[in-house]
Order: sequence, then structure tokens, then C-alpha cells
Amino acid sequence: MNNYLLTVNDFTDPQALERRLEVRPAHFTNARKLVDQGVLISGGALLDDDATANAGKGQFQGSFLILSADSPADVMKIIENDVYVTNKVWDLSTVKITKVLAAKF
Repeated sequence: MNNYLLTVNDFTDPQALERRLEVRPAHFTNARKLVDQGVLISGGALLDDDATANAGKGQFQGSFLILSADSPADVMKIIENDVYVTNKVWDLSTVKITKVLAAKF
């Protein structure tokens, strides 16, 4: 198994944020299952610098995930059925997958 960093941008249409927030609970439920399986190591939102959005944290722009998988193709298989994909939150044309090695401190 290898670890991969995946970044993906959200769609930018006016309804993208609404779709994200609508399916977010289901996305987190699936994420918890992947954590329990040892597949999802970490993840979170990519934000811009808009201090007026998201309680001062910034506007959602996309997501990052650190996943344990055999290959980049396996990483894509993992995320293709996520509700952020099936509900057109994540724009898969923007996916970038990079093999990473986490430092141990």
C-alpha cells in the first residue's frame, strides 16, 4: 500500500455550495467508514481567503484527501462513488493525485 494526496476542486456554478452542504452529512458518514477501514488517513476542505465566508474560515473551493491505496487508479475507484461526485460537488476533471510519504516526528 502507498499513501496518496488527492486534491479536487468543487464545481463553480452558483448552486455548488448548496449541493455540498446538502450531502455533507452523507459524505462524512462515508468518510468515517473509510477511516475505519484504514483507507482514509486525513482530509478536509480547500478554502479561499474570503474572511466573510464560512465563519471567517473562507469559502469552500474543493477538498484534499490522504488515502492508502495500491495505485492512483484505486484512489479514483474509492472516490468515484462519493456523494460529492454523484451530486456534482467535486469536479473530477480537476483531480490531482500525488504519491506521498509522511514524515514521522
